[in-house]
Amino acid sequence: MTFRVTPARGSGPQRCRFISEQHLQLFVEYVASHPDSGIDIQELTRQALAFQGQQQMLAPIYRRSFDDCERARKQREFDDKRSDHLGRLVVRLIADSFVENGGRSPEDGGLSRRIVPGLLTVLQLALGSDVLQEARDKGEVIVGRLREKHGDEFEWEDYFDDVEAQGLLAKVLIELAVSFQDYDRRLSWAVDVLNTALEHETKIDNSLAHWTFETVHFRSLALALFRPILEVTATAEGRIAFASAYGEDKLGAARTFFESARLV
Repeated sequence: MTFRVTPARGSGPQRCRFISEQHLQLFVEYVASHPDSGIDIQELTRQALAFQGQQQMLAPIYRRSFDDCERARKQREFDDKRSDHLGRLVVRLIADSFVENGGRSPEDGGLSRRIVPGLLTVLQLALGSDVLQEARDKGEVIVGRLREKHGDEFEWEDYFDDVEAQGLLAKVLIELAVSFQDYDRRLSWAVDVLNTALEHETKIDNSLAHWTFETVHFRSLALALFRPILEVTATAEGRIAFASAYGEDKLGAARTFFESARLV
């Protein structure tokens, strides 16, 4: 009686089954090579074969694993195509909210990665080309430093977790929040910019479903985008630290925006 991995067919969830069975086979072989473990290898093999036979029970797990890997692969491709490293930081904040990554659908007030071009346009218009380009240049310098440090082992998570990169992102988010002082007018403007970008996208690719970006979507976007600042300014200690770093006026402007947008 020997445990054998079932060959995988196709490129779907069965690939995940193949990988899981390889792990199981390695475990059985490991135990067999350590007779002093006190484990009955024949009984372990019987149980492994019985477990292998429970395909009906395991199919949903393989499907979830396959879908998770596919989403991660697409996100990595999406990340690697971007040359705007500041944009990477911004998109990273909201990526988990995208319907493509398992978030709510736009019909339910959720977001899609289709908003990224429009969001970057909002950033450029709100902050100004010079300020935004300076931030992008700093992002490029940070990525260069990290690539030199990590070499072939560089991962984008190294960039997202970098203290200097986080500081750069914070400054950009604060300037964006401050730009919403005239909230109603600024909200209407931002929604128009995002919808213009979405309309342009559907004109280029008419296979894309029509989607109108509305105030409910703006709130979902703002909650994800400004989460780091919301968390810091949620406590008295955090507000003191924020004011010390960026000034009382910017703290007040950011808090006013958060209240107007019903984020707090």
